[in-house]
Amino acid sequence: MDTPPKTVPPHRLRVRYAETDQMGVAHHAAYLPWLEEARIIALGELGFAYRRCEEQGLFMPVHCLEISYRRPLRFDDEVEIHTRITAQGRTALCFMSTLHHADSLIAEARVQVVATDAQGRVCRLPAELLQVIAA
Repeated sequence: MDTPPKTVPPHRLRVRYAETDQMGVAHHAAYLPWLEEARIIALGELGFAYRRCEEQGLFMPVHCLEISYRRPLRFDDEVEIHTRITAQGRTALCFMSTLHHADSLIAEARVQVVATDAQGRVCRLPAELLQVIAA
C-alpha cells in the first residue's frame, strides 16, 4: 500500500564552520542531522509535530538510509532541502530528499523510518497521518 509522494515546502539551512572538514568541505556526517531536521519539519508541515508523536508513544527510528553525494558544500553555503514523503504500508514512511545549493544538485537521500511503540515494537502509523500523506 505505497502512497504517492507528499511534498512539503523546502527547508533551508547554512553550512556551519564546525560541519566542514580540513579541506573546507561539509563532512558527509553533517548530512544526517540536516536530513533529520528536514524530516521533523516535514512532519510538522503535515500537522504532526514529532514531539507530540513521541508524547503519545509513537517513535520513528531510522530503518534504512541511503545518500548519494553529487557536489561538495562549503562553509556558509545555503542549502535547500526538498523532501517528499510516502507511506510504505501501514508501519513505515519513506522520506526522499534532494539537497540543492544555488542551481546545483548537491545530494539525494532516501530515509525510511518505521513506527514503533516506546518498547521498540513495530506498530501502525496513525490513520490520520496516512490520510494526510495520501491526500
